[in-house]
Amino acid sequence: MNKTVTYTHSMRITPPAFNGDRVKAENLIIYVCQKMENCPGFGAILLNKVLYYIDHVHYLKHGKKLTGFKYIKQRLGPTPKPSEFLPIRESLIDNEKINEKPVEFFGRVQKRLSALTEPDLKGFTVDEISLIDNVISALSPFNGKAISDVTHEELSWKFAGMMEELPDYAYLLTEAPLNEDDLTWARKTITEYAGNVR
Repeated sequence: MNKTVTYTHSMRITPPAFNGDRVKAENLIIYVCQKMENCPGFGAILLNKVLYYIDHVHYLKHGKKLTGFKYIKQRLGPTPKPSEFLPIRESLIDNEKINEKPVEFFGRVQKRLSALTEPDLKGFTVDEISLIDNVISALSPFNGKAISDVTHEELSWKFAGMMEELPDYAYLLTEAPLNEDDLTWARKTITEYAGNVR
């Protein structure tokens, strides 16, 4: 069921279906807002980056993202695809589960976010909560500008065009030199694959 969503800036769109886990995404957003609301630099930009790193660290460990959001390249770094993310965020605001309040932060307007309700964590495993908490802990000292600068060093962001979707596997890109273990793995994989080609 698609419904038209009206955003606070008077734009009306009909969002496409979100193919991820909407309930998990909603509760993750509430949880992140709750855990980070006392961090001075926490606003909409940092939320986007926390979600990006949670999803991609989960992808590295388990082969899939936690929320299922697609991410795109934007000027301030990777963000969840707006057509998937904004309807969820706006629904959380409209249903008074999170609050967004503009505040001045070092001469700029920061969209401060806070949780207004408790997240339902029943859908998360202990390992997922641990991963989420580790990412939150690592990123809590950052503000929007600082974390954007960090994400601009990600190869997946560097090689994408503006507003282009960032493939999940691009998060695996590295500038680290190959070592002997890498070469051994590559040779073994090539040999196994070549043996299976008919």
